Amino acid sequence: MTSVKNEYQGICPSMTSLKSVYQGICPSMTSVKSEYQGICPSITSIKSEYQGICPSMTSVKIEYQGICPSMTSIKSEYQGICSSMTSVKSEYQGICPSMTSVKIEYQGICPSMTSVKIEYQGICPSMTSVEIEYQGICASMTSVKSVYQGICPSMTSIKSEYQGLYPSMTSVKIEYQGICPSMTSSEFQGICSSMTSVKIEYQGICPSMTSVKIEYQGICPSMTSVKIEYQGICPSMTSVKSVYQGICPSIKIGYQGICPSMTSVKSEYQGICPSITSIKSEYQGICPSMT
Repeated sequence: MTSVKNEYQGICPSMTSLKSVYQGICPSMTSVKSEYQGICPSITSIKSEYQGICPSMTSVKIEYQGICPSMTSIKSEYQGICSSMTSVKSEYQGICPSMTSVKIEYQGICPSMTSVKIEYQGICPSMTSVEIEYQGICASMTSVKSVYQGICPSMTSIKSEYQGLYPSMTSVKIEYQGICPSMTSSEFQGICSSMTSVKIEYQGICPSMTSVKIEYQGICPSMTSVKIEYQGICPSMTSVKSVYQGICPSIKIGYQGICPSMTSVKSEYQGICPSITSIKSEYQGICPSMT
């Protein structure tokens, strides 16, 4: 069919340049404005509302409530699974792995993305140069500003707010509420191991960090040259100014707990902090060796 305005309640495979309302399966379409309530795989240059499965699309403005894997140069609202997308503005409520240059709101899984401004409510691993708000799992990202409520491991040069798990990140400013290992210039509220040059608020585990200014509410082992507030376990740290509520060995922090070996420190402790040197701390616990 070509240049038609239809309302569908069934199966509509091949269509081009039409405005349709779908309630069924519609695979191959191009340059259409449709409302979907079914399966719509191959579509290009369309403005549609989706309530089903729609994999391949390009240059579209869509609302999704299903699975939509492959898309490019689209402005869409998603409520489903959308894997490959580029230059889109979408709202997601599903799984959307591979995307590039998109502005999307996510409620699902969205792994691979580049140069996008997105709001996430799902899983989004691989991203680059994006301004995103996350409410899910987002693994690999670079140059993004996001709000997270999930898992986001690998990220670089991003300014994000996190509410999930984020392992590998660099040069980021993030708020975390999950696991975030390697990060830089971020605000963390979760578990963040391996970070460098970050400003973070933590509510989890944060092991390896260097040259960071962070507020911690969790476990943060290895850190150097950081300004952190801790509410957890933080073992290896050096030249940091933090507030601790856990275990923090070898750091310059404010402790509220047990701080064994320390010298010239002023800290407030609420936890266990064994090895510390050159710190100024206030103690509210057990701190054996100090000078």
